[in-house]
Amino acid sequence: MSEGCNCPCLTRCPFFEDTVGAMPATAKMYRDRYCLANYARCARFLVFRKAGRESVPRNLHPNQVRRAQYLIGHLLRRQAA
Repeated sequence: MSEGCNCPCLTRCPFFEDTVGAMPATAKMYRDRYCLANYARCARFLVFRKAGRESVPRNLHPNQVRRAQYLIGHLLRRQAA
């Protein structure tokens, strides 16, 4: 799905401005590893895809997949109730 493609959320992802904006080396590492390589493994993209942009916490890091899975499960259970 995302092999070799850029994340569709890359240009509008607040993570790079809010969370790692003052850390360019860290931002580049995340961007290279997730946004420009395999964005389907990005925790932020997982939440975005399952629950919508408004459900993605601003401080969720791309490598926090377990947290993303928890959030998705919580949001889906709340919607079903």
